[in-house]
Amino acid sequence: MGQDSLDAQAEILGGVQNMARITRDAHDRTASAPTLGSLRPGQANREAGELTVRPVPVATALSGALRREWSALNATSSSAYAQYASPEWVEHVQATYPEELLAPIVAQDHGRKLAGIVPLARCDYALPCIARGRVLWRWRVPAISLLGSDPLVPPDAATHDRLFAAIAASDPHAGAIYLHSLPTSSFCWSYLQSSAWIREHFLLHVAAGPRPFHLLHVPPSFEDFVSRFKPKKRYNLARQVRVLRDHVGGDLRLQRIDAVAQVPAFAAAARSVLRIAEARLGRLPAVAADASEADKLADVARRGLLRSYVLFAGATPCAVVLGYIWRHIFHYAEVAYHPHFSSFSPGTVLLYLMIGDLIAHQRPHLVNFGIGDAAYKRAFTDVHLEDASVLLLRKGIANSLRRTGHAGFLALMRGARRLGSWPALQARLRQG
Repeated sequence: MGQDSLDAQAEILGGVQNMARITRDAHDRTASAPTLGSLRPGQANREAGELTVRPVPVATALSGALRREWSALNATSSSAYAQYASPEWVEHVQATYPEELLAPIVAQDHGRKLAGIVPLARCDYALPCIARGRVLWRWRVPAISLLGSDPLVPPDAATHDRLFAAIAASDPHAGAIYLHSLPTSSFCWSYLQSSAWIREHFLLHVAAGPRPFHLLHVPPSFEDFVSRFKPKKRYNLARQVRVLRDHVGGDLRLQRIDAVAQVPAFAAAARSVLRIAEARLGRLPAVAADASEADKLADVARRGLLRSYVLFAGATPCAVVLGYIWRHIFHYAEVAYHPHFSSFSPGTVLLYLMIGDLIAHQRPHLVNFGIGDAAYKRAFTDVHLEDASVLLLRKGIANSLRRTGHAGFLALMRGARRLGSWPALQARLRQG
């Protein structure tokens, strides 16, 4: 047996042992755990000259001088998800999901000038155990989500201590703080790994990742974009477009969706593409299935934040992209294609034509391809970073069990991948 197989089995065994300890750990824990509601910003050490960190009402943040400062500050952000921490996006959440929105946390100097702001929302986070694309089980954790993930505050530990204390205190019923896509190159990532204050109050759990994260700097012309590819790749991309166009008799059309009046047709296209029942997460299947969700997407368009696409083969939608635009950032959020056209690479054709439209019409500077790795993302992008989904779980027996169980399951899956397949994992476990 090779060393790789031995190492994989050892990793699997470690995961099994971790999961077996879950019940025993529950009996061993007797100390009372602090609740999120008991954490107050004042508990973190403060020194003269430090910033004041506090919540402000949503209405206050979205009006007057504070809103202007917020917009100016957010415009300087280097985050690929800056649009979700913007006043415009928070107004959308306020209009469509008001029950989810929490008071944002601001950091101000002694002259009350804004130095940082972090908008927040409630979410019901599902910590999943997934094998071969199937959700075996999941733990649901009421959480506070940082809109934009990477907090827009000065990069120092004392400010971050008070920030996370204020976030934790904003909803005493939440069991965790959630950062959906935190760059591993960010100050916040380093802070979470090293902060004594975080270790004292939370259980840090990397729920997904670290994983590759891909971006595209949008060039000024389509010729500049295709010149990045080797000749064979350029030929193959053009050929994929030509083959699909020939298959539908020449009637291949890309439609940009950015107006309120276009949203019902976009929802209909999504329904057509997603006609086969499947367990998909995200906004696209919700818009396809629920007219009220389509109305909420129309609110995105009303605020100038929607830029989606449909690829039509004749009158039939063969692929759709749900996308958002904000200032210089385009977020390629969700994609789906009609199974009838799967042999013609409709997703790749749509992406290729979409980039041409992005360049030709109100060109953004950056395309954010969202979380997760894929061959097409690596091929179409020129910036390759790393991110992770992070949970800060409040200390307590239930969350200790969740973290131990999920970490053990992830260890099992890493071992299974190293062995080469899920059946191989099952066979190894049966052998003892």
